[in-house]
Amino acid sequence: MKQDKSKPQAPEIVNPSSESTLNQDAVNEVVDEYEISANLDQPTEVDPATQKELGEVERALENSVMGIEDAS
Repeated sequence: MKQDKSKPQAPEIVNPSSESTLNQDAVNEVVDEYEISANLDQPTEVDPATQKELGEVERALENSVMGIEDAS
């Protein structure tokens, strides 16, 4: 059976929840690493790039929480 070429093909549907899950997994991983390093007995120096990344993760996490609170 031939496919009718006059009909446009439906674009591939991207599941936004899977992308959100991947982002959340990445956030959780960074937060876990941060908490592990924060619980060390010896204070450690964090380079500026890592501090910036942690700040971005913290803001993203806060935005996620606010979005969840707004949705409920």
